[in-house]
Amino acid sequence: LGTLTISHLPRLLKSGHLLQITGVMASLCADGKQVASLRIAVPDVPRQKQGPPSSGKTSSLPAATVEYLKAWIMHPDHIAHPYPTEKEKADIMMATGIEIKQLTNWFTNNRKRFWKPRVLNLSQASRKVSCSFDSIDESPPSPS
Repeated sequence: LGTLTISHLPRLLKSGHLLQITGVMASLCADGKQVASLRIAVPDVPRQKQGPPSSGKTSSLPAATVEYLKAWIMHPDHIAHPYPTEKEKADIMMATGIEIKQLTNWFTNNRKRFWKPRVLNLSQASRKVSCSFDSIDESPPSPS
């Protein structure tokens, strides 16, 4: 059993313990007692964890949705300009079942976290390849 404080009221309302408290208060008033302060013993109500999850990073989107979105952003038609049009957004929302705000936030975050690093790697790799081709002597071998 614990002690009731004002901060417990929202939790007690949700858990159904308020009916027990109301009954105790009614019986005190019926006895003609004046109560300046009221302390009632109630069963301990477990507190819900507050704050972010303690174990690792969690995604609010299903894995299949994330794979769909990653495939869209890296598709050759979109890789140079990873900003879906309004029609493409509507199509993606229909295909994945996510809301517009989730979609917008996903694209904002993943252009920075997923798309940009991969595009930079691709451009660096293509520069290395073009440099190696530039160093090849294309003139025919000289006769000896």
